[in-house]
Amino acid sequence: MKSRVIAILLGMSLPICALGGVAVNLQVPPPPGTQQNGFFNVSGAGISQVQDLGGQVYNVKNVYPAGGASCLQGAKGDGTTDDTLAIGCAITAAGGATARGVVFFPPGTYNTTGHYNLTSLNGLVIQGSGVASTTLKITSAVNNLFYWDNGAAVEQTFRDFLVTSAVNFRTGGWVFSYVPPVPSLGYLTQARFENIDIRNQWNGIQIGQFLFVHMSHIMMSEWSQPAPPAFQSGIGLQIGQWAGAVINQGTGFHITNVHIYGNNLITNAVLPIGTGVLVQDCDAIAAYDLEVGGGYFDCMKMEAGIYGLHNHFFSMSQFDSSTAATVWIHNAGTGSVGDIRFVGCYFANGGHFSGYPDNPGQPVVLVEPSMQGSTFSGCTFASSTGTLFVIRKNMWGGTITGNTLTADACQNAILYSDEYANAVGPTISGNSVISGNIPGTCTAYAIVTDNTAYRSVIVGNTLIGGTSFGTPPPAVVANNGL
Repeated sequence: MKSRVIAILLGMSLPICALGGVAVNLQVPPPPGTQQNGFFNVSGAGISQVQDLGGQVYNVKNVYPAGGASCLQGAKGDGTTDDTLAIGCAITAAGGATARGVVFFPPGTYNTTGHYNLTSLNGLVIQGSGVASTTLKITSAVNNLFYWDNGAAVEQTFRDFLVTSAVNFRTGGWVFSYVPPVPSLGYLTQARFENIDIRNQWNGIQIGQFLFVHMSHIMMSEWSQPAPPAFQSGIGLQIGQWAGAVINQGTGFHITNVHIYGNNLITNAVLPIGTGVLVQDCDAIAAYDLEVGGGYFDCMKMEAGIYGLHNHFFSMSQFDSSTAATVWIHNAGTGSVGDIRFVGCYFANGGHFSGYPDNPGQPVVLVEPSMQGSTFSGCTFASSTGTLFVIRKNMWGGTITGNTLTADACQNAILYSDEYANAVGPTISGNSVISGNIPGTCTAYAIVTDNTAYRSVIVGNTLIGGTSFGTPPPAVVANNGL
């Protein structure tokens, strides 16, 4: 095995040839005012910075004279100095490199007004030293921190930093924003967002057009919104946008371990967001362990415009607490909706939100459009101020299977109210459904349908509270508790 021990001696430089066979020269930083491309921070090595002479790492604390007079001062990262220009100089220098570069933030708190345009800087990396070490503090009330205009970029990466602002300071803007016109000149393609904390913001991340975006280990909380019971309007994560035309706004958005909370995670103080996740006119979201709690309107709103919503998959995800439905699937245009699947998910507390009065009549899941070939399987539905699970139109070719639904007192568990007469409904099978029926006090049912919502199959369920059919479905067999 090759030895990979690196000796760093103060005041010395030495060649190293044992890092995977690649020659690397590590050197103590030059005296102040000497121009070099970038530094890596090395803790516990006897010096605070180690020089990268490869030309691909651009430390924001360095100076970049090629950028003009405004680039002769590096960022301080002391939480007091305005580092806006210095950060911009590092981004410009890295973006001007033939192979792009890494914009590196050593540990520190960097005050910035933001508004950094990353359009067409393909391959750029924004790299911090970890969420507990690198803080980007936005000092503008409304600016986006990073944004793309029409054209976007390919293969950009953002990782390992915290974004924050003063408490209740932000009144607009996003941390990341791309909302191009339709049609646009380019999508945000193969971008990666990894290990980022976002706090005290009005909005989080907005990706209006995309191809194969990867997002993992993202935490958003403590929103800069008016205190309860005031109106909340911010959005945590926007995927896609209203198209206004039959044009897909994105394909392939991969989410792993993304948590969006409407509270302070330490004190549990209520600091809600308007909508946790907004999905519009796009295809192929794959989410695992997406946790959203504390949306003033909804934890997640999925909205079909002119294009529609197709092939979205959510697994082992949680949607908990909002003044309206925790998940609202909505059709605001003429686009189709289909193949949306929730497997092993948790939906709870529709109409219940700490710090606000209960909002009567709210479900945990509200499906409004005609939705084809969609599935709810192995999920838990619990607690709402109205019927737990409401299907307003037909859900033909869909399945509701293996779920557990437990309604609040005096509330129905499932309402299927088909606005299209004689449309094909879902197969409802293998569920444990408990209504909020209280004999002598109120009547509630496990399943309720109206006169037109009868072309469904209800088989093999445990139904506590019975059923109420406007017109009996053609197959209601082998259910317990009827």
